[in-house]
Amino acid sequence: MTDSVQFEERTTGSGHLIGRATLNAPRSLNALSLEMIEALDRPITDRQARDGDVAFRLEGNRRHPPGARGARLDPHGPRAPSPASHAPA
Repeated sequence: MTDSVQFEERTTGSGHLIGRATLNAPRSLNALSLEMIEALDRPITDRQARDGDVAFRLEGNRRHPPGARGARLDPHGPRAPSPASHAPA
């Protein structure tokens, strides 16, 4: 495997398994790379074939380089005109 994806497996109280993969590429803000996709392929395929697995969780680590910021999502877009600009003259 690769250090850019870390795998963990937990057993539920009912004996079922939950797999978890953590993306570990803080410099790219955990963006998927070909190496990561290849590392995820076998474990996910293997889990699909097992009866006891009930879930698989994919997450990114929360360590990001200094100054990294997430995108601000605005439902109106970055340059949405104000309602007043649409009023008839």
